[in-house]
Amino acid sequence: MILLLDNCHPRQKSVAVKINELVRHGVVAFALAALLYVVTYRWIQYRREFRGPWVVTFQSDTNGTPSVVVSQPALNIADQKIIFADQKVSDTNIMRTYRYDGPKTNASFGEVVFQDPTFLPGTITFNFWGHGVELMPRTMVIDQQEIPWHSQTNMVLTGPGKFERRKVKKPIFN
Repeated sequence: MILLLDNCHPRQKSVAVKINELVRHGVVAFALAALLYVVTYRWIQYRREFRGPWVVTFQSDTNGTPSVVVSQPALNIADQKIIFADQKVSDTNIMRTYRYDGPKTNASFGEVVFQDPTFLPGTITFNFWGHGVELMPRTMVIDQQEIPWHSQTNMVLTGPGKFERRKVKKPIFN
């Protein structure tokens, strides 16, 4: 005995159903990719900013003697003062505070030579009358000498500094 089954072949899906499934898969994949992007971006931003920036206060006393006070609360660095005893500034009794949380060149005296705020607090290098002062989370470097944080609360700098600007070779394009 032989049975003939007329409906033994699976039915073909219509073109409209195939397009709907493709669109649904595309939307789900896009939504998952967008969610992953947003979560990853926020996590990276949090890691970049969670320690906070360097807070540098530029001061001068009644005689015009400049000083810099460095703080970074997340690293337990507070009120590390650098006094430039041999120098004078025209503005007396100033107190200006800058938060170096992005690319800034603000300094009441001296100059910002280098700044890397990619992951805060980052690194900042100042030139104060030839004295190179570099702020890093691990240590502070003054005139090419590493000084651990909290080793001294007040430092007095006198005499000429050792900071030299290196000449940058500019590429020649033909």
